Amino acid sequence: MQVPDKTYELQSQLADYCRTGINSLPEDAVHPEHVKHYRRLVYNVIEDSLSSAYPLTRKLLGQESWDQIVHEFFRSHKCRSAQVWKMPGEFYEYISEINSTLKEEYPILTDLLLFEWMEIVVFMMEDIKVDYAEEGSYSEDRLVLNPEIRIIGLNYPVHLKNASKITAGDKAQYYVLVFRNPENHKVQFMNITALHVKLLEYMTEKPRGFSEMAAYLRSVLAPANSDNIHAELEQFIYKSVEKKLILGFSKI
Repeated sequence: MQVPDKTYELQSQLADYCRTGINSLPEDAVHPEHVKHYRRLVYNVIEDSLSSAYPLTRKLLGQESWDQIVHEFFRSHKCRSAQVWKMPGEFYEYISEINSTLKEEYPILTDLLLFEWMEIVVFMMEDIKVDYAEEGSYSEDRLVLNPEIRIIGLNYPVHLKNASKITAGDKAQYYVLVFRNPENHKVQFMNITALHVKLLEYMTEKPRGFSEMAAYLRSVLAPANSDNIHAELEQFIYKSVEKKLILGFSKI
């Protein structure tokens, strides 16, 4: 049902007041003493949601800097989604796009936010059903990859080290696999290499067998770097099965 224009206008004015503190509402629209409480209550919802989504970031910044950046976001950003759980994603985008002295003081800030946000994204993903057999041969049958995954690239190892211990010397190219265990729905993280990224993209296309994967890896590696392919692939498969990244065997 469409909201009447007048109601929509009043809702927008109330939302603007809650964000900015500037009251442009008609005097008879809401009681002056009551409207002050709306702003406080809305801010508390925003701050609580962001604190729950980004505990590591909040700890890194400290209370004063955290409150400052949350207030700036609250005042400056018009949230697009009506779903509260998606709002921390808009906070990450907001921080990524603005020029802030906090990003100069904490170069790892956007990486840390992305890392924490991606845990929420994967946890909230819709279930993706996939058919597979639980028994088979890891060396001969084609393997079925868990489809509930995301891969992110980072400049700092926020997934490996305490954020406060990371220095400029740690800057490099890192890849993190974020995936959800289909049995307990817990989100897990795995540090992976650029080669693993290629392999996972290859496995995402369709179930692959060991020999297929080994041949593919040889095709993307320089000959001098392909001597230990079998051993490294076996190790990756074993770890992936253990963590439910590989679910089982293709029935086709």
